[in-house]
Amino acid sequence: RLFSDNVLIILRGSEIRQWYDRVNIFQRSIFRYIVGGVRGALVLSARLRFLFESVLPDEKIFVVTNGLDVPRREKCEVSNPARLAYISNLQRSKGILDVILAAKILGNRNVAYHLEVYGSWYDMKTRAECEGIIIDNELPVVLNGPISNHQEKMAALAKSDIYVFVPRAPEGLPWAVIEALGTGLPIISTNQGAIADMVRDGINGFIVNSGAPEAIADRIQYLMERPYDIIRMGERSREIYEAGYTMKAMEDSFISVFNEVLLNR
Repeated sequence: RLFSDNVLIILRGSEIRQWYDRVNIFQRSIFRYIVGGVRGALVLSARLRFLFESVLPDEKIFVVTNGLDVPRREKCEVSNPARLAYISNLQRSKGILDVILAAKILGNRNVAYHLEVYGSWYDMKTRAECEGIIIDNELPVVLNGPISNHQEKMAALAKSDIYVFVPRAPEGLPWAVIEALGTGLPIISTNQGAIADMVRDGINGFIVNSGAPEAIADRIQYLMERPYDIIRMGERSREIYEAGYTMKAMEDSFISVFNEVLLNR
């Protein structure tokens, strides 16, 4: 086999299942042959175990979540108007058009807000559409370039009140959501990949359907009208982060998996 039985593989995203279901029998057989020779596969959440279920036995699938060191922010009051942040690649699959359409809906409802968008454009058609909506409706949206380092991202999140990330396509366990958790922000997102592990609907944010600008706008408005809930949900986000998404938590999980694999050789 191409891999020895001393190899562990880790899957960072969750698109592989779509690929596997799409390809022909020969390609599936090659994939099963290659992956079947590894000692085990690591996924980012128990929700993602299904990605390898038809390829590996259950005892060879391990869960290791992402983890980061995120300092607790000092900001404890909600801005007026509240500040929204979107940090990701700027493409339809990541939900940027849905966020801009939600911003337009909020504008039509005369809801005051300020939205900062950070990221690189991947699709010039989507860029033109988003910029046209912002200009035509005079929306309080600032399109920034990509953030170049962790410190800049932490600074952008620290001055925000709500984090919005609403991907339409499969995700793994996005780093940006962990960073928003650790910063202590309520999060509005979609049920892609393992996001719902971190964003618990009604607890530290809201889960909305993919491709649903109206629902995004509804949840943003709900929080805008309840500043206390912004603070309360932000505190819950920090608690969820500390309970399972720190660097130490990730390191401990890796050590546990390595020990299990070594002891069972």
